[in-house]
Amino acid sequence: MLTDKYSAAEPYLGYLYQGRYALLRALQASKKTPSLSISIEKFDDVSLEENNVAVELIQTKHHCTPGDVGDFSTDLWKTLNIWIDRFNADPNAAADIKFVLLTTSTAKEDSALYQLRESVGERNEAIALTKLEAVATSSTSKATAESRKKFMALSSAQRTLLISSIWVFDAAPDILDVKADIEDLLHFAASGNASTLVSYLEGWWFDRVIQALTGAASNSIPLNTIEKKVFELSEGFKFGSLPLDEEIDAMTSGPALGDERIFVRQLTFVEVSSATRDAAIRDYYRAYTQRSRWARENLLLDGETERYDRCLSEDWGHEYAALCEDTKDGSEETKSIKGRELLRWSLRYNRAFRGRDERWLASGSFQILSDLAKIGWHPDYQTKLAITEED
Repeated sequence: MLTDKYSAAEPYLGYLYQGRYALLRALQASKKTPSLSISIEKFDDVSLEENNVAVELIQTKHHCTPGDVGDFSTDLWKTLNIWIDRFNADPNAAADIKFVLLTTSTAKEDSALYQLRESVGERNEAIALTKLEAVATSSTSKATAESRKKFMALSSAQRTLLISSIWVFDAAPDILDVKADIEDLLHFAASGNASTLVSYLEGWWFDRVIQALTGAASNSIPLNTIEKKVFELSEGFKFGSLPLDEEIDAMTSGPALGDERIFVRQLTFVEVSSATRDAAIRDYYRAYTQRSRWARENLLLDGETERYDRCLSEDWGHEYAALCEDTKDGSEETKSIKGRELLRWSLRYNRAFRGRDERWLASGSFQILSDLAKIGWHPDYQTKLAITEED
């Protein structure tokens, strides 16, 4: 298969990997040091920090087709270039920082990278330093020339200190495996629905990252904030509740619709105001979208939706029967007024859907039933629907 040399797929995946790995690292670190914060593109690709001071800098290198990486690697020397600048800016502070090179490639056994791997008992900083010094003085690569020059410009003691602070995490999980690792970490919180919980968590997380990168929110995200979000979401995966999509809950308006939808036509039968019409359309789309997501994610019990809708229909039926009695010999204006009252009742009505008591869920579900012509607001809604269908 031919590949486009100008494709943005690899760098785009690299940015997504950076964000997803930051979430994994935050969850891992929160177990031991929940007081830390995590940031992206602040001190480095990913950083752990305490009181706005970096304690761990992570350079992420994601490759779609990972291979072996050695000491002549451009990735390595670009990373060293960044770290040397930080080291030169404040050598004392840099001495307390853990510098991490995370790569999906595998360090060659004869490389300095291999000697600096995170694996316990395999580090040999002296050999690593010797190998990097040899590459720095022997390589003829123009791409790494500036980095190699900076490295050799450090004193011998500084190079030793820098190398002792570097940790290599090679053969790292790729962008798909990182999600699997997050699911493994959170399996205890999801009652068998770890994949779905992580999807909800990542939806919140990437939105939070976007806010951080655009300056809409602080770029230092406390680890305990992430823990609290996991706890909040996990509550929705208990038997007595369902998870709520925050974007749906925050929806302030629905799409602009004509009268082609049955539930919209039913609103015109009782001559509602534009504000009431917009509220009903918004609630319809919120309820429809959230219920559809629960169904796709297999979170609903057998017959649960049908039972919920049946209860709504029965409650509506009591109100509708009273409406019909009050308007039996009434004028069209009276019927519209009473129909609007019934609709407003449905907008205020609330019946919980397995632990979710957002009022728009019940209100929107009434509109779903209205769209199926199972309920209506005008006393003569069935007749009017038949007429409009003929038209």
